[in-house]
Amino acid sequence: MLLVGKVVVDGYRCTPARRATSLIRVAPGPGDLVLKPRGISHAFWNGGDDPARMLELISPAGFENYFRELAPLLAAADRDEAAIGDVVGRYQLDIDFGTIPLLAERHGLALA
Repeated sequence: MLLVGKVVVDGYRCTPARRATSLIRVAPGPGDLVLKPRGISHAFWNGGDDPARMLELISPAGFENYFRELAPLLAAADRDEAAIGDVVGRYQLDIDFGTIPLLAERHGLALA
């Protein structure tokens, strides 16, 4: 749920059986919900100049630990790609960090 600000979400429209059918982009407003089913590729970013705040609900419980484990690795001055890969693998994710610069360029985003 978007609480404050502007967020842009790229993802895929899904069938009820969670099969991706077409690429979509949505820009939810405060109070709007966006469903991102597991296994469906997606990306999201702050789409405005002001800070944005989101509430992400994850079910079943446990996946929130992925963010706890990954955050310090991404914040490190010298990123340990092997450690990042271990965390990503442990949670059975397929993340292509190489797409981040491409998305940033395509959408005029500044990377911090």
